[in-house]
Amino acid sequence: MHYREPGNSDPGKMLTLCPGCCAKVTRTNYVQDDWPEFLRVFWREQHRYGQEQHALQFIVCTPALKKLWMFTEEGPGEHS
Repeated sequence: MHYREPGNSDPGKMLTLCPGCCAKVTRTNYVQDDWPEFLRVFWREQHRYGQEQHALQFIVCTPALKKLWMFTEEGPGEHS
């Protein structure tokens, strides 16, 4: 059971979470961006002064390829 208000046994303030989600909400010291929003809400309720960890989005841009001819169209020995 997850207590939305710690120590409050009112059924309207409790809900069930799977063991993995319950562990995330109650045992972690930070919340991550990739968690579903409902877990982040529950985590914030339990850890009012906790830190949130935001993932940086790195976008790798590759430059456009440029053709570099190593040989001319002429065959060997046919230089103009």
